[in-house]
Parts: sequence; structure tokens; C-alpha cells
Amino acid sequence: MVRPRAVILLIGNELVRGDVADVNGPEAAREFGRAGIQVVSMHTAGDRIEDIVLLLRQAGERAEIVLVAGGLGPTEDDLTRVAAARAFRRELRHSPEAWEQIRGWFARKGWSPVPGNERQALFPEGAEVVENRSGTAPGFSYRDGECRYYFLPGVPREFRAVFSEEIMPRIRREFDLPPPCEFLTLKSFGLSEARVGTILSEVAAAAPGTIIKTRFSFPEI
Repeated sequence: MVRPRAVILLIGNELVRGDVADVNGPEAAREFGRAGIQVVSMHTAGDRIEDIVLLLRQAGERAEIVLVAGGLGPTEDDLTRVAAARAFRRELRHSPEAWEQIRGWFARKGWSPVPGNERQALFPEGAEVVENRSGTAPGFSYRDGECRYYFLPGVPREFRAVFSEEIMPRIRREFDLPPPCEFLTLKSFGLSEARVGTILSEVAAAAPGTIIKTRFSFPEI
């Protein structure tokens, strides 16, 4: 059975400047691996529409799943939804469903939304709203040919909730996933990295399809 391929895109000036260390990408990659999905690449882009559009289009040519994190906030520099509409050649449309979710979130907190929050209810025409019960930024999904795009908020707490509660269940429904991969970690001590590599190459030859990666972290390999 062919494993679906995935590309992970991480959006935000704070990431490309190094102000914030990303945690969303590795978390998604680990979960994809456990689910039998092959992550082929992971990319980071700043808040620049042209860069995001280019990455979205390129990712759709390489994978069946594109996961996008970040850029769904209420401020002018949150440009992911605009870039998605441009990449898919669709107009942005207001979603009453998403707006009710946003207003409901504020109501539960005893607060009121401000005009900027209305931006978070805009989605490319044809997109499906993905509920975010942990914040004010609903996600969305969009199908373009054989590729399915999933857009999530970048705040780690919100990303984690939407990814586990909404996105992975959708992916499992929409894809005929193969059995999950099995991961095994072996630690060695007192052998050189070259010697370990030689031993593991023999293992790989005896077990076709096995992927082996060595990592040196003193004093172990």
C-alpha cells in the first residue's frame, strides 16, 4: 500500500527571524509518521504573501497532504488566508459559521470581539471551516485536485488541539492509511559512528524498506 506524502509549512516572521523556536512541525511530523504518512519536506516562510503562495503551490505538486500552521490571527500581518485564496485562485468569503464560533468563544470568556477578529471569519471560496475550540482562529481545509490542504493556527496550544481533535480524524477518514510505521531506537556505546554505520548497513540490506538514521550525542550513538 502506498503511503500518502505530506509537506508541512510553517508561517511567521518570528520563526524565520529565530525569535521563536517552532514546535508545531516536529509534533505533526511525529504524528504523521505514527499514522503511516510519509513527510517529504518541511518549510518555513515569513509573513510575505508571495512566499506563502509559492510554497503552497509547490507543496501541492509534491504531496497529497499539505499541513499549514500559522498566519490565521486577527492582525494585518496574518496573511495565510489571503495567500491561500491567491494560490487557489479563489475569492475570500465571509463564513457565518466561523463568525458564530468566534463570537461564541469570546462570549464564554465574557469578552467581545473587535473588528480585527472579523478577518478570522474569511476563507477561500470552497474551503471547509475547521473548528478551533481553544482560540479565536478557526482553521480550514481545501481540496485542490488530488491534494488536501489543512490550515491551522500557529499558537502551539491551539495547533495541538485542532490537529489532534479535528485534522487527524479528518485525514483518517479521507485517506486509506496503511498500517502505522514501527520505530525502534538502539543506543550503542564504545563504537565509532563509522562502525555502527557498517553494522546497520547490513541490517538494511537484510530488511528491505527499513529506513535507518544514525545520530551522535556524546557519549552514545
